[in-house]
Amino acid sequence: MWLLYASQAPGTIPNKHSCQIPICVRCAYVSFTAGALATNTSCAVVVNVTGASSGQFTNTTGVVSSTNGGSGNTASANLSVAAPPTIAKSFGATTIPFNGATTLSFTITNSNTALPLTGVAFTDNLPAGLVVSTPPVPTGSCGNGTITAAAGATSITLAAGAVAANGSCTFSVNVTGITSGVQSNTTGAVSSTQSGSGVPSNTATLTVLAPPSITKTFGAANIALGASTTLSFTIANPNASTGLTGTAVTDNLPAGLVVSTPPVPMGSCGTGTLLAAADATSITLTGGTIPASGSCTFGVNVTGIIGGNQVNTTGAVSSSNGRTGNTASASVTVLVPDLTIAKSHVGNFKQGLTGASYTITVSNAGTVPTLGSVTVTDTLPSALTATAIAGTGWTCTLSPLSCTRSDVLASSGSYPPLTLTVNVSGTAPASVTNTAVVAGGGETNTANDTVTDVTSVDVVPPDFSITASPASITVKAGQKADYTLTLVPLNNVPFSTAITLTATGMPTNTKMVFEPATVTPGASPGTTAFVVMTSASDPFLASNDGGRPTPLLAVGMPLFGVLFIGIGIGFRKKYGLTLKPQVAAVLLLVVISMTVLGCANASKFRALGTPPGTYLITVTGTGGTGEHSTTVTLTVTP
Repeated sequence: MWLLYASQAPGTIPNKHSCQIPICVRCAYVSFTAGALATNTSCAVVVNVTGASSGQFTNTTGVVSSTNGGSGNTASANLSVAAPPTIAKSFGATTIPFNGATTLSFTITNSNTALPLTGVAFTDNLPAGLVVSTPPVPTGSCGNGTITAAAGATSITLAAGAVAANGSCTFSVNVTGITSGVQSNTTGAVSSTQSGSGVPSNTATLTVLAPPSITKTFGAANIALGASTTLSFTIANPNASTGLTGTAVTDNLPAGLVVSTPPVPMGSCGTGTLLAAADATSITLTGGTIPASGSCTFGVNVTGIIGGNQVNTTGAVSSSNGRTGNTASASVTVLVPDLTIAKSHVGNFKQGLTGASYTITVSNAGTVPTLGSVTVTDTLPSALTATAIAGTGWTCTLSPLSCTRSDVLASSGSYPPLTLTVNVSGTAPASVTNTAVVAGGGETNTANDTVTDVTSVDVVPPDFSITASPASITVKAGQKADYTLTLVPLNNVPFSTAITLTATGMPTNTKMVFEPATVTPGASPGTTAFVVMTSASDPFLASNDGGRPTPLLAVGMPLFGVLFIGIGIGFRKKYGLTLKPQVAAVLLLVVISMTVLGCANASKFRALGTPPGTYLITVTGTGGTGEHSTTVTLTVTP
């Protein structure tokens, strides 16, 4: 058997018998000459052929012949040549926003009219700006082929697909733009088992739009409380070939800023609408338009209403076709006054002291003047009672204990001082604490708005005074004199000990009484009645005294005794009674005693009653360690 091999270049290949066989490479025909066959043998000639076009091909040889055998027959064979599949791709949109998604569709076509294709496969490596969406949302198929498109992946593959003769298949997945710009995508070559590799797909283009970007600035780094400055916004479109529409942003101002009155708006963003009402706390842009690679600037005036560093951050800027971009921050410091308060007093206070005073001074330690009213409130301890508070330019009240004013206080200045006058309780403790607070003026630093004054109080011993009213009374003997004694605690210090009263210098034959006998004044004066009761002499005794040597009482008593004995004797005779010696002795003793008594007391009866005259009576009150006296005059007339 003879074997003939084709090569890729003209030449000859020796056979087993070293005969030379010329072969034509890449020719449209094959010829074999000068062969030799032994009796009852055969030989084979093998030539590789390449399909130059697709379709069904029948190959028929010419007549085989030999020198000594003449002409023989022809031979035919059929060969199908398969055209490779073609692939086309497209995006569902020409532009998507940053982080937006669209479909990526693939269509594979089999142009062979009678030959189905199997094992169809390709790989599509996405450009750096695209990834498979999450979720991928695959649709369609290619026969039973396997579509691989994992969420977040950077490639899409098809394996073992099948396409009917003269047919096509389509499938798609969602892809997301993660990098702005023009994203060009071409697949690798598509292939099939029957045809081998074909060519890559067309190049599909998708533009991923970058979102707008925003910056903002204040017109000044610092403003005074109540002053204004500009707040400007600039929005840029980074896309070189596409304009942005529906541009919007909202800026919520910090608590220390409001839109000024008037707002004084400036600039614009195409056809956008700017909302910034006077005293509003936010600024809004809607419906703005920005050309490709362009920008817009707008702004309003804002006013500082609260002191401190005001940090202002916008919401995220966005557009209808570019989605959401960044936020922008800027800050302005609102300078405010810083009120301080000081309080002082001179020396120690005393229990019961009236008219003690404090001095209160309000100053501005801030860098800017005050704005609005300033109020000072004072909280007194229970041992102090305010009687007055005043100061030049201040409007003050005692209840509540406070003062206000609205004039501007310059930086480093002080208001005229306030004078607070108080009375100190008689039971005040050894020290009292008085607290004053200042507020208002637009300040924000409250750390130095309170002052506390601790005042020592001298303890005063309790004492009292005693007075009488009236100071002098004239009465007739036998009448009473009524005085009112008033006991007053001194120095506003309560006297809580009972005061006992006594009297000296009383005239004879008088009585006196205190009603009540003791007085405890406490914090208020106490009173008692001092009653002196005089006595009158007997008018009969007084008229018969006359200086005679034998008093009437001395004569009367013996006579009364004799009469008594006579009556006894008469009773004895009339009724037959016997007067025993013992009874007679007793009766005699009684008569003698009455005679002696009459003689002994006759002079006192002559002096019975309060003697007429003027008397100075001393009334003394004694309580605790205190003792005080007062005098009254009593004149007694006959």
